[in-house]
Amino acid sequence: MIIHRDYTSPADSIVKVFSDHILFYNPGSLPNNITVEQLLSNTYVSTPRNRQIAKITKEMGWIEKYGTGIKRVLDIFRNYGLPQPHFEVIPGGFAVTVFSEVGHNEGQKTDQKTDQKTDQKTDQKTDQKTDTVDRKIISLITDNKYITILEIANRINLSVSGTKLRINKLRNNGSIVRIGPAKGGHWEIE
Repeated sequence: MIIHRDYTSPADSIVKVFSDHILFYNPGSLPNNITVEQLLSNTYVSTPRNRQIAKITKEMGWIEKYGTGIKRVLDIFRNYGLPQPHFEVIPGGFAVTVFSEVGHNEGQKTDQKTDQKTDQKTDQKTDQKTDTVDRKIISLITDNKYITILEIANRINLSVSGTKLRINKLRNNGSIVRIGPAKGGHWEIE
């Protein structure tokens, strides 16, 4: 919301929390006549409305890549078995509504077997993704024991903070060890 809002508008960005959904509203329509359909099908060219803010947030590790936010959000909702968010261009701005599982399935009983299968599939996908990222980190360290966290983050397309979390996990489980200080030290694979 910070990156994409229209700061020339006097309207506020708004987040409204309801029992069954959350509404996010930002002043300013989609840039360059991008349609909601293009957003959902990922057939558009990302055009940050506020380049400096986008650049700063990328450098801070708050965003990973330009133009991947909507796809990542949709993937996360799909992986957790949640209803797809509703995207809508409305007068003066853009709104996104996310629904709770309860609100979306109101009046219906949850099928316990389906939930268990979804949880198992999500856990398997998450474990596979985690294993892949961890293997990439270990491979990068194997190739260059002096590699920095920033270099690792850039190579695996993950934020610096996300990369630090992964590295700490690998350190805690004994897969890698840091020898020496952050500057001038190196990594070793255990």
